[in-house]
Amino acid sequence: MVSAFFLFKSTFAANITLNNGQTVEYGQGVSQATACSGGASITITPTDAFNNASGGGSFTFNGFTVSNVPTSCQGDTLQINAYNATNNSALSLYQTTSSDVKVMDGSGSFSLPSGTIGLSLISLSATSFSVSFTNPVAGGSTVYKLGIQSYPSVVVLTCAQGGTCNVGDTGPGGGIVYYTSVSAFTETGATCSANCHYLEYAPSGWYSGNTDGQVWWSSDATHLSTATGTALGTGFGNTTAMLTSSGSYVGDTNGAAYISHQYAGNDSSAGQWFLPSIDELILLANSSAKSAGGFANNWYWSSSDSSNLSAQGENLLYPNGTQGKTYNGYVRPVRAF
Repeated sequence: MVSAFFLFKSTFAANITLNNGQTVEYGQGVSQATACSGGASITITPTDAFNNASGGGSFTFNGFTVSNVPTSCQGDTLQINAYNATNNSALSLYQTTSSDVKVMDGSGSFSLPSGTIGLSLISLSATSFSVSFTNPVAGGSTVYKLGIQSYPSVVVLTCAQGGTCNVGDTGPGGGIVYYTSVSAFTETGATCSANCHYLEYAPSGWYSGNTDGQVWWSSDATHLSTATGTALGTGFGNTTAMLTSSGSYVGDTNGAAYISHQYAGNDSSAGQWFLPSIDELILLANSSAKSAGGFANNWYWSSSDSSNLSAQGENLLYPNGTQGKTYNGYVRPVRAF
């Protein structure tokens, strides 16, 4: 981390003086090589505002413009602070007590970290930006020097980007996370395999623009398959079994398993979505994230087979049970990750 300081010797709204004693008029901008810029010079131009009042008025440190930021700073966070002439404690600049102004340098644009309030930023170009304080706190006459430093940006990934997920978050496939587990569970066949921590369900409208698909449990509705798993972690294997011919059973070509397996999410993840086992479906029915799914008040298929003619599922508002395999039940694929 490298820091540089721009010094002020007199009232902020008047002339300013740099380390080398060169005086410039306020607002001209001053340059110095600092932080991630290496040998290049970054220019910082402070701005002030005059607050008129009966019998007088005062200047406040209103913001600044930073320009000539080299490409070597991309991926870094620039932090700007202001100081008075007597100590090294950063002055409060906005939101009453906030002193750090942090700006993330992306690839050709600048942004404020997520959750920042009390500031507005305009990304002027690939090398410059301006920051304004919504309600400036520091008086112009108190600002003696500005400090600028850089450090690698810490990017907090969202659930969809591979970060930590909570129930209700948007998952990496564009679905809704409805189950989380700190201790990993195994979903055999899924990409996460023995290190799965989440289940997401496909969003409303996943099937040809309709809320959900309505199909038979399987195109073979008269034979028992090997898709007999019921527990968490068995849905993927059940779906694979439903798609595979075994004994008298002929693999599904247009039913619940087939359309679930064909779904690709919004990240080209076809082959990773599956028809949930009954326990995975019950977890969905009991999840606080169910309300975001636009589910029908009707029967939803699970991948858990029960007999030649019936399979398990449930109306998401009522206890689970069995239904004849030729029933046109609703389908909502899920994915483990």
